[in-house]
Amino acid sequence: MRFLLCCCVPRNNESSDLRLLTDVTNASRTMLMNLRTLEWDSELLKFFDLDASKLSLPVICSSSEVLGKLDYPGSPFPSVPVSGVLGDQQAALVGQHCLKPGEELAGEERSNGKCWTSETSGMAKNTYGTGCFMLYNVGDSVVPSTHGMLSTVAYQMGPDAK
Repeated sequence: MRFLLCCCVPRNNESSDLRLLTDVTNASRTMLMNLRTLEWDSELLKFFDLDASKLSLPVICSSSEVLGKLDYPGSPFPSVPVSGVLGDQQAALVGQHCLKPGEELAGEERSNGKCWTSETSGMAKNTYGTGCFMLYNVGDSVVPSTHGMLSTVAYQMGPDAK
């Protein structure tokens, strides 16, 4: 593994030291994060023959919390907080308000042109770009696929949220 979407933010306003951070959505797509604990998983690192002591793994944060501020020389928005990070498909899911697992809509209301809702469980969103991806909101429980599909984290709205 050579790349991971990360943010580098100052530790505090008086320091030029940077913290290496990523959010749960980007970390989950590496297949190195435990979906239940939302932390880097030593068993998965071992499975992929990766030595955690030789990696610069970022700190995993929620998708919605203040990570730092845009305090750098020449910043057009000095002191503006960086407070949200989402992966590509997950951002589409959140941006189209596909947030309620298990929400049931009736008849013509089943599709709002943005999200599709099943009569039995969560909301789904397709994205098209470098590939076609469907994210299906099943809630805060990990639902392993029996059909070869990938489970991932859709969002975590705050450090204490599930």
